[in-house]
Amino acid sequence: MSRALCDEAELLARRSCRRRQLGPIEGQSWRPASSRGLRRHGDLQAQDGQNGTHLVETQGWLVMLNEANEARRDTCEISNLLLSKVLDDWERYLHDDDPRLPLLVRCALLHYQFETIHPFLDGNGGLGRLFIALFLRDQGRMPAPLLYLSSYFEQRKTEYYDRLQLVRERGEITEWVRFFLDGVAVQSADAIERAEQLADLREDYRARLAGSRSRAGEIVDLLFANPILTVSYVRSRLGMSQPGVANLMRSLTQMEIVREVGEGAGVRRRWFCDDVLQALDPQAGTDDH
Repeated sequence: MSRALCDEAELLARRSCRRRQLGPIEGQSWRPASSRGLRRHGDLQAQDGQNGTHLVETQGWLVMLNEANEARRDTCEISNLLLSKVLDDWERYLHDDDPRLPLLVRCALLHYQFETIHPFLDGNGGLGRLFIALFLRDQGRMPAPLLYLSSYFEQRKTEYYDRLQLVRERGEITEWVRFFLDGVAVQSADAIERAEQLADLREDYRARLAGSRSRAGEIVDLLFANPILTVSYVRSRLGMSQPGVANLMRSLTQMEIVREVGEGAGVRRRWFCDDVLQALDPQAGTDDH
């Protein structure tokens, strides 16, 4: 494994985070990455009607690597006791005070191992990908979890699953780590480009509102933390009256900065900033779902 590739991927990731840090996002806090935190997210999944909190208790595969870096696959009955042990081992490596490998390589190995342990009946993929951002943030390499590899994995879904499986069956760890680092580099470069688009867009909005004595500029700033607004959300952030917020949202709608969705009595109105949504995810259209 080339150390230069590791360094290049990490440099891009850190540049990405600096560019994307347009300002603090209110009301958000991040707990350190840990197996307890991942279990907590599993509990939250269960509250949403998913199976995330239920540990796997059926027959599965336990994959081990021998000293020759060859994979040996053993079948075993996976119990809560075994899952707790392997998750504890995973967390000990996570919090190793004297790591011998570069940070992103460790992140790649931790992600692989979590997906292999597969502790929940549902939601392991999402939790494993969420862990990547939380881990890098927890290690002080990002001011917030701003690096998302999900789209890279999704676009290369077959290769992603193949790489994970080939580690289990053939011990191809180097190939998996290289794939992971390529993803970090690609997504970091993409994030830099999007951050520049968002920064330009914010300056354009501010220029269009220059000279206004209203608080419309403050609402525009909120759009870059949450591009879908409601009256209650704006009131909670800015302490304004309901009529005042509604009037400013109408003005921003007329300026085509936001798009109003929801009409009629008793319907909750929302305002979408399509420009910000498009910059964040060009693949997603602007239709209301």
